[in-house]
Amino acid sequence: MKNMKALILAAGRGTRMKSQLPKVMHEILGRPMILYVIESLQAAGIEEIITIAGYGSDLLRQAARPTQIVVQDELLGSADAVSTAKKALGKFSGDLLIICGDTPLIRYQT
Repeated sequence: MKNMKALILAAGRGTRMKSQLPKVMHEILGRPMILYVIESLQAAGIEEIITIAGYGSDLLRQAARPTQIVVQDELLGSADAVSTAKKALGKFSGDLLIICGDTPLIRYQT
């Protein structure tokens, strides 16, 4: 979809998981859960995907390679994460899908 971009919110620490890994990097069937989200967005025809990274951004950068990475320096919540992506969005005028990186069961049809 040429007039649509997606932002994946993936900056969270995931403290309830009691792990040093960023939440979206936890594996499901041997793959980081964020990969399932990225693949669903691609299958839906969204060509430009921006991932908002924060905690563990180096690990996330490797896993989310097909997307543009923007780092949220201070983890101040979802609205701040979206604001962090403003520069990467530039003068984009179209539909923007904002999706959480910890939703691996999302289907491209949705």
